[in-house]
Amino acid sequence: MRIRRILFGILAQFLAAMAAVWLLLKYAPHVTLNFAQARLQSQLDPRFPAKKCLLSACIELTSPRVSLTEGSDRIGIETSFVATLGGRTMPGFTTFTGRPHYESSSGNFYLQDVQVTEFNMSGNAPDFDEAVKVRGPGIVAAIMNRFPLYSIQSHPQYGAIAKLALKSVRIVNGQLQVEFSNPLLLFGMPPSPGSLDR
Repeated sequence: MRIRRILFGILAQFLAAMAAVWLLLKYAPHVTLNFAQARLQSQLDPRFPAKKCLLSACIELTSPRVSLTEGSDRIGIETSFVATLGGRTMPGFTTFTGRPHYESSSGNFYLQDVQVTEFNMSGNAPDFDEAVKVRGPGIVAAIMNRFPLYSIQSHPQYGAIAKLALKSVRIVNGQLQVEFSNPLLLFGMPPSPGSLDR
């Protein structure tokens, strides 16, 4: 009986601690930062070209262009590409979207759930077209799934918030709006919206 009471007491303390953490995160002050399309673009550009191969088919993405759609939680990207199959190459164009995923350990945003909406090549090689179009969208998704889209640590004033918990991501007024929990105001008062763009 005594052991049961002790175990019950430990469980009760654990549940109380979890409830306290949940309340702290839910009702804690927060930090809201806005990322303009141009800022995302400026961090993305130096990371290209990006290349990956699957079996004998390779895709190299170049010239990315970021697009943000009001009210969406997905980021759109258009890129040119060069497809390689064996010794043959062919240029093309692809568009895709992905949901921003925040990794607090690195302070990086990645795209997850990448969906290719357009994948076109120019040229006249039916066998080449067919082979690359079957594998190409999967290669594009594989490139972007673990491709750092943006690093919050690069910002001199707010890089310290990289370890905070992400609460929400959405696109508002043409900008990517990111909200972080700021328990106990550990990182000072929340900055005003748009502060990253000044």
